[in-house]
Amino acid sequence: MKSYAVAAAVLLLVVLVILLAFFTLKDTERPPLAEAALKRPAAEAERRERAEPSPSRPERSPAQPTAAGASPRRQAALQDEEGAEPPAGRPESSSEDSGAPDDERVEARHELRIFGSVTNELGEPLVGVHVVPRGPGAQEVRSDFEGKYEVRALVGSSKHPTLRFLAQGYEEKPLHILPENVRGAEARRINVRLDPLVDKTLVSGRIRGPEGRPVPDAKLSLRSERLRVAYTGVSDERGKFSIPDVKVASDYVLKVRSPGVYADYFERFLAPTREGLTLEIVLERLSAARLSGRMVNADGDPIPNFRLSLRSTQARGKALAVTSDENGYFVVEEAPVGKLTFSTTGFVVRGVSLGSAAQGDVRLVLDWGNHVLRGVVVDDRGRALAGARVDLSWLHESAGLSSGSSRRTQTNAGGSFEFTQLGPGPHTLEVHADGYPPTREAYPVRRLTEEVEIRLAPRLR
Repeated sequence: MKSYAVAAAVLLLVVLVILLAFFTLKDTERPPLAEAALKRPAAEAERRERAEPSPSRPERSPAQPTAAGASPRRQAALQDEEGAEPPAGRPESSSEDSGAPDDERVEARHELRIFGSVTNELGEPLVGVHVVPRGPGAQEVRSDFEGKYEVRALVGSSKHPTLRFLAQGYEEKPLHILPENVRGAEARRINVRLDPLVDKTLVSGRIRGPEGRPVPDAKLSLRSERLRVAYTGVSDERGKFSIPDVKVASDYVLKVRSPGVYADYFERFLAPTREGLTLEIVLERLSAARLSGRMVNADGDPIPNFRLSLRSTQARGKALAVTSDENGYFVVEEAPVGKLTFSTTGFVVRGVSLGSAAQGDVRLVLDWGNHVLRGVVVDDRGRALAGARVDLSWLHESAGLSSGSSRRTQTNAGGSFEFTQLGPGPHTLEVHADGYPPTREAYPVRRLTEEVEIRLAPRLR
């Protein structure tokens, strides 16, 4: 029995020696990362061992080795292998890059000084008006005894300041300052007018003809000069109309224009109250008479197949087409009475008055014919000026009638321009070019083709 005990003791000693050699070999073969962890102070390893485990760290199963009974260097290595937190003072890496530096992401802004005066509807200065700017670093101010104010605000490429003007008894006035309007400016004067705070009401009613029939599609215009406001409305198929939210005032002017056979309606000094205003409008039938005449140029030559629009001061909302025949004559069987205007694009004739009786032999002188005016625009050295604006105008007065025309073109790459289908007589050329003062000269058009040269002198600095 004693020999068996000795053999067991020897065997146990051999096992212990083998285990000691195994752990010593494992320590010497650890990779560089673990070797760096083994060099950490033992105090730090012990502090981490006592700390509470992280919720995201799985619990160690009984089969896993523990740091109990190991050396301080071994304990630190085990802590590092288990995913311990990085040392204090070392930031954790992020999976997302922060992008451009902060100073590149900050929008470029500049300070703008905004000043001006605040007045009422009569132009009188308002004292103590609250000027409330909206924006970073902006502070509220009040207008002084002369109605003047001054604020400072930051203006950026995408952000723009907003000013609110508040005063008791007046409507609030918002003011938006767009960056493109103040780009590069250090100061900007903005004068503000506040409208009095007034009640609003409803203006309604019905429009009918003299026979009592409703007038649909009549257009209404309601305007107050004192309040500087205007409202519009249209009558329905029953002739009824309704204009809501009309400010109470006593100087409204009402105009009604009908697309039918009725004359325009005009009434002054309408005074809607807070209780509202109901109107019964009766339109008068538009009087008409026969009108005939001839379209000619300044030399009296007939202008065939020319079309004009005819309007009367008694029915501005209606236009009649008037076309000359092959000999320049025209006839309007039912032309509206009143002062007439003949017009088309670039042409106008005024001064014809038509009463209830028929009128004939009206001569409409127009700037139309076979004449051509061409020219070139050059600088003081004779170099062609491309892109210059050239305006051609014409005016003729005879027998109480006033006729006029206006045409516009632009010089080409060679500085040339051309006007065609002109009538004879004096015309006025006006030229506008960047960097040059405008030039205005009269040119008589006598021959079928006139050629001119316009020389521009540079603007004096």
